[in-house]
Amino acid sequence: MKIAVFSDSHSSIARMAEAIKKNHFDVIIHLGDYVRDAQKLSLMFPELKIFKVRGNNDIFADEADTLVEQISGLTFFMTHGHKYSYTYPTNKIYQEALDSNADIALFGHTHTAYVERRGNILILNPGSISMPRHGRASWACITIDGSKDIRSEIIEV
Repeated sequence: MKIAVFSDSHSSIARMAEAIKKNHFDVIIHLGDYVRDAQKLSLMFPELKIFKVRGNNDIFADEADTLVEQISGLTFFMTHGHKYSYTYPTNKIYQEALDSNADIALFGHTHTAYVERRGNILILNPGSISMPRHGRASWACITIDGSKDIRSEIIEV
């Protein structure tokens, strides 16, 4: 199972579409700010399952602030992150993931890529695909082989 994780696209779908076209993904996750970009991706790639949450710039969106979903036998906690601590460390998001029995916690909002493994939980922020704060624009790829063999990679563009 191969999963693309995007966040903070802010009306720029070109890099996301390019990444999807170049790779074979089973699932796409968009962590908000502008969740309507994920809706556009749904139209462009109707064969893909796309999970999405709203961010602080998605005030009128119908999507939830957080999602807890089973993907490939693992529990994913997904949020934009603006309702949690704005800075690292990721204690509040980690606690929410723990309370949700999540294997993977995904968040955005900071526009800065981040990966941490705390206990049995992978905590990941893909950064911003269009407006990075530090370094280059980025997104993340999660690969799941077997029941709990999880690999993650931050892709800079």
